Amino acid sequence: TDSQRVFPFDEAGNILYYEVVEVPDNNLEELKVNAKSYLKENLKLKDKKFEKLLTKKNSYFEFDNKSNTFKSKKDYVVYPGKFLKHAKGSVTYKVVIALKAKKYRYYFTDFVFHPFELNRYGKYAPVAGKSLPLNKPNLQKEILKENECIRFENAIHADILELKAYMSTKELDNKVQKKDTVKIMTDW
Repeated sequence: TDSQRVFPFDEAGNILYYEVVEVPDNNLEELKVNAKSYLKENLKLKDKKFEKLLTKKNSYFEFDNKSNTFKSKKDYVVYPGKFLKHAKGSVTYKVVIALKAKKYRYYFTDFVFHPFELNRYGKYAPVAGKSLPLNKPNLQKEILKENECIRFENAIHADILELKAYMSTKELDNKVQKKDTVKIMTDW
């Protein structure tokens, strides 16, 4: 089907976005700061909550100090069309950013579709036990229609471009730009 041509697959037939990116201007510490700022902005977390999650194990955001690897879970809500206002389901996936000196690699893996259904409170919520991994056999069953696949693919590419933009920036030494201050003279 057409949805199979949209996504990149690995040998096992699972969706996989992967790239090694060289960043000659940034060292390992700068890449860590950039990855933290990307994830903090992307997960929409404040500084205290972000640092708390960074030290907590088994949260939806982890950092492995030995391998310099950030792991995070994200989701994308699928809307079926222009006219329906309720969500059809959500796709959750894992983002892994591994850092080395002057380069990093990212993985977007483990894509799982969670269908939504109207619950007894009149809200659309994930149906328990009906989650399906997004891989070649399940995409042949047309879980997601072609236009939904294309919108999802565009959202993933936008996320990748945002990651590359964050990782390529050069952080300042004092991390805050000093603005020119104007002192008002009282005795003129």
